[in-house]
Amino acid sequence: LDQGEGDSAVRLAGALIPVWTALGHVVEGRQWLSKALIRGAGGDPVVRARAAVVANPAALFTFFGGTAEAVALGEEALTTFRNAGDHRGEMEALVLLATAALVRCDVAFALARYEEALALGHRLGERRRVGWILCMLGTLHNLGTRDRPRAHDDRGRARAYCEEALDLFAAQGDRWGRARALHGLAYVAYKSADFPRALALGQETIALRLELGNRAGIVPSLHDLADIAGAHGQAERAARLYGAAHQLAETYGLDAPGNLFRAEHEREIDVARVALGPDGFAAAWTAGRALTLERAAEEALSVTLGPAPKAAVTGPSDGLTRREREVLRLVGEGRTDREIAETLFISARTAEWHVANLLRKLGLRSRAAAAAYAVHAGLA
Repeated sequence: LDQGEGDSAVRLAGALIPVWTALGHVVEGRQWLSKALIRGAGGDPVVRARAAVVANPAALFTFFGGTAEAVALGEEALTTFRNAGDHRGEMEALVLLATAALVRCDVAFALARYEEALALGHRLGERRRVGWILCMLGTLHNLGTRDRPRAHDDRGRARAYCEEALDLFAAQGDRWGRARALHGLAYVAYKSADFPRALALGQETIALRLELGNRAGIVPSLHDLADIAGAHGQAERAARLYGAAHQLAETYGLDAPGNLFRAEHEREIDVARVALGPDGFAAAWTAGRALTLERAAEEALSVTLGPAPKAAVTGPSDGLTRREREVLRLVGEGRTDREIAETLFISARTAEWHVANLLRKLGLRSRAAAAAYAVHAGLA
């Protein structure tokens, strides 16, 4: 930039996005990329477009702390490359727009853009990019819970996408891509309640990312292993891993677990909170936040599958009426007040009153905590 080589500065800043992200220097990278785009592009739309897609457009929304600038860059890039007949640039701009859509939780838009990008990638023979797009498509077809899938869920398709990506990365000797595909397969296995496979794949992902020095990439796997630990009676370990993951995400400037997964993630955390009680959970969470990444990874790699504990079923001692326990079960299934009302043939206002009353009786502060309580109690 100081020598007036704006084009080179923009390209270099864009190319370093995955490096900054993997090493946990997102804040520093954001500053350099923004500076390069402002000072280096010189108003040239082709240079700006190239910078937006030169390396890893999926990281741009993280760099800009939101979607507005990423969307503007993506739309500008898409128009520029289509006008120029640059199909590779068009593919990358579509990936950027799809990824920005995920922040808005617009799954339908993201799926459509990723599918367009996938078709272009196949046509261009861009096998590495095809692998990454396949991983994203696998994620988007695997978003709902085991009991309440979302409209676009298709676990068979999700698994097939990730397995195809794994084969592509293996053929190219791409270990970074292999780690991404393994992570996707671990998540599919977890959502399918195949816990042994989820554990094995999740731990393989962490071990591989440790070898690669992909520190930021380990954070989502810590979440995954915490979920598995919590589902198998290791609530204290789960809480430590959740605390570690949150602290590391803050350290690396990551938005983890991200908007798409936030509600589900908070529900999983509440399962551990209910199991340990407020004080026990707070102590484990605080201990986890003090862990280094290496120590947190070691903790995750030590998770084992004991038998999932039988939860204590709620009964008269919880102070709930029979109707309130019915409502609690439906809250645990993720039902809204209107859906609860329709199921129980009561008014929405009455359903809302029952939810408020059971929260008060159980000493819980949120609907998510009630859902976690229902899961822990074996009602959902």
